[in-house]
Amino acid sequence: MRPASRIVYAARLQEVLIDAAKRSLATRSQGASIGMLDALQQRIGEVECMIEPLVVIDFPSRGIPKEPNAPTEIGDALRKYFAVGGRPATKEFDLARRMQMDHATLRVYAAPELHEMLLRFLPSNEVERIVRSTLDLAGSG
Repeated sequence: MRPASRIVYAARLQEVLIDAAKRSLATRSQGASIGMLDALQQRIGEVECMIEPLVVIDFPSRGIPKEPNAPTEIGDALRKYFAVGGRPATKEFDLARRMQMDHATLRVYAAPELHEMLLRFLPSNEVERIVRSTLDLAGSG
């Protein structure tokens, strides 16, 4: 997931989550006072009109740059990769980078304003379903 595509996916995910919260409010509004409904709709409108992004997608890979002049050793907090015999480790580092990309954890962060709204209107399994379907992660465990 390249940085430019993360921005597009995050904007789409933000839109889908806000729409889901609005639908949830509409279906759960029976029995609520008019004042409370107005306040909730106003809050959703405020969040929806915010200019700054409310969703950030992070797909981290650790410490192995994709370049032809790879160093002979790269360390991170959990493991260390090194080339045997001090030679440049292009093949080893390419393999380690590919393994990282294949097994990296995709993280989705929501701004506090959106997070508050999601907690109020959507169950966590629905948020997870929306994230998986919007980011095309249906086959992910």
